[in-house]
Amino acid sequence: MGFSQNAKSQPAKSDSTPSVKVARNTKTQGSIDSFPVPKKAALWSIIPGGGQIYNKKWAFIKVPIVYGALATTIYLTSFNQKEYKKFKTADYNLRNPTDPNNPQSGYPDIPNNSNTTRLREIRDAYFKRTQQMYILTGVTYLLGAAEAFTSAHLAHFDVNDNLSFRVKPSFEPLVASGNVFGLGLQLKF
Repeated sequence: MGFSQNAKSQPAKSDSTPSVKVARNTKTQGSIDSFPVPKKAALWSIIPGGGQIYNKKWAFIKVPIVYGALATTIYLTSFNQKEYKKFKTADYNLRNPTDPNNPQSGYPDIPNNSNTTRLREIRDAYFKRTQQMYILTGVTYLLGAAEAFTSAHLAHFDVNDNLSFRVKPSFEPLVASGNVFGLGLQLKF
C-alpha cells in the first residue's frame, strides 16, 4: 500500500509525447506585429536604402534608385560648391591684383575682361545653386525613408479578388414625424 501511494503522489512524466511547435504564418493573418513593421522600416532608413532592404519587396530595384538619386544630388552639390569657390577666388584676384599670393595666370574658363560685378553675379548664382542642392539632397533622403515607411505600412493592406462596389437605395423614416419617409443612398464596399 505504501508503494502505490508514493507512485500516485509523484507527477507522471510524459516522455512519450514530443513537444510540437506550431508555426504561424503571420503574413496571411495581417497582425500588426507581422513583418514588415513600418517603424522599423523608418529606423532602418537612417542608412540610405536600409528601409528598402528591410522591406525586401523590390529592394533590388529601389536601392539603386535611392543611391543613384543621392549620388546625383551629392555630385551636383560638390560641383556647384567647387564653382562657387573658383569664382570667389577669381573675384578676389581681380579686386586685389597687388596681393603677392595672387596667381596672375587666371582661370581658363573665366574671361580675362570680366569685371567684379559679373564675377559676383556668377559666384552668387553658384552659391544659390549649392544651397538648393543641399536642400534637394535632404529631400531625396527623406523621400527614400518615406517610401520605405509607406511600403511597409501598405504591406499589410488586404487586396483580394472580391473588390465590389454596390449602390442601392434605402428608405428610412424620419425621427421627428413617423409618417414621412426619406430617400437615401447606401454604399457598400
